[in-house]
Amino acid sequence: DLAAHSAYADWLTENNDPRGEYIRLQLALEDRNQPADRLRAMEQAAFTLHQRYEQEWLGPFYQYIYSLEKRKYQAEPVEPEADLRYRRGWIHEIETWTPLDEFWAALAATNLSRLICVLNVLTAPTLRTVQLLGWLKFKADFPNLQHLRINTDFFNDEHIDQLLESRVLDQLRVLDLSGCPITDDGALALARDPAVRKLKFLNLQGNLISPIGMEALAAIGVIVGQQDLGNQFDDSSYEV
Repeated sequence: DLAAHSAYADWLTENNDPRGEYIRLQLALEDRNQPADRLRAMEQAAFTLHQRYEQEWLGPFYQYIYSLEKRKYQAEPVEPEADLRYRRGWIHEIETWTPLDEFWAALAATNLSRLICVLNVLTAPTLRTVQLLGWLKFKADFPNLQHLRINTDFFNDEHIDQLLESRVLDQLRVLDLSGCPITDDGALALARDPAVRKLKFLNLQGNLISPIGMEALAAIGVIVGQQDLGNQFDDSSYEV
């Protein structure tokens, strides 16, 4: 709701909260049909606010944000961490490497998390998670999640059952399970779940599914692919 975002930005500004100006700038930047120098000036102003206040906005979750400065002397990530993309002043997309419960609890505690639309859960080379789906405990704090990607060697048929039991699929448009060792058993479990039928796209590239499993999924009417999503779905179109 663009009007709600704008009104909230005004309220924050009136209460001397710099997030109001950050939201206002990001809203203004959605109109790319402006003079180039004006766009550059607004982008620089938004960047400056982001750099100055992000730690304050994120609170305890800030420790998990990936930064080149923090990792200057380390070849690979050695703890849960994330890349964030903001839209309209809120966290719109998060990409994270094998986070544990503490990570999700810290993210849920920040009020910026409630408009997350896209979540990518990957695997760090130096970490093996024991709580891959720990974030499901906090899914109520992410009511606008619409695009979920889980890309890890440790997500198997057993995890499919956990994912279905969580009912998070009820709110998704896109489920990307590429690069996981899911077999026909997992595919058939997906095919039996009513929520899967409502998906716009289900990506299963790089799994262990035979034509039998793929045919079962195709029969329920959802677009099922074994290729990268590419630009087929523009996650910026997710409105909240």
